[in-house]
Amino acid sequence: MDDIWSTLGAIGSLLGAGFAWAQFKKAKSSADNAANVELRLTTLLKQREMVKEVQKIKALVQKLGNYARPGTNSNRLGLNLERDIADVMEFRNEFKSTSSHSESFEKPLNGIMEIMTSVNFKKATESDRITTIKELLEFLNEIAVEIDKEVKKDD
Repeated sequence: MDDIWSTLGAIGSLLGAGFAWAQFKKAKSSADNAANVELRLTTLLKQREMVKEVQKIKALVQKLGNYARPGTNSNRLGLNLERDIADVMEFRNEFKSTSSHSESFEKPLNGIMEIMTSVNFKKATESDRITTIKELLEFLNEIAVEIDKEVKKDD
């Protein structure tokens, strides 16, 4: 009789272990799925932030484009070069401080900073102003291209 109880106990233990193993596999699968969802959400949020940065760059490029043509009468068009240049610097500082981007952004961000600290836009000749603004536009476009590369890399 003791043998029967021992056998039944052993069978019950094996069934319990099998049930526990099955529950473990389900829990592990659920945890893996949750990790995948979290990774995808993180990627989508990063992509959304990158799209916002590109939109800011487009707006800056459009503003600066008004100054990149010879003979543009800024005052008559209601443009304000000082304000628009300040917007570029604000974008640069915000982008650099709030984003954890790759090193590929360092060159254009440093280029913008160099221009902003070395050029006096008020005293620059029209030719120098246009050349400098075109350089700023190139740096902004370079940042936009790098953002596009990062977004595609995460897809």
